[in-house]
Amino acid sequence: MAHSIPKRAGYYWAQWRICDPGTDDEEEFQPSNEWEPVVVFENCIDTSHAEYLRVFVPGVSQGQSIENFVWGPELEGSPAEWEEHDA
Repeated sequence: MAHSIPKRAGYYWAQWRICDPGTDDEEEFQPSNEWEPVVVFENCIDTSHAEYLRVFVPGVSQGQSIENFVWGPELEGSPAEWEEHDA
């Protein structure tokens, strides 16, 4: 199911493999084989900047590098819409 690194902001399935140095609870981090939804966001306006896109992981206070993940497909819609489908 692995896909290429996202090129735009949005919601994606991902497996988190590495955490950035200085991440809260870094010493307890375990790479994951589970597919989880994450948010890819624009971190700066320069699209050529190495950290143009970063990743929010639910429950983690610090954004993560986009290279720290194995990528799945983009999720369609928004979290509110996903909850409607789960009900």
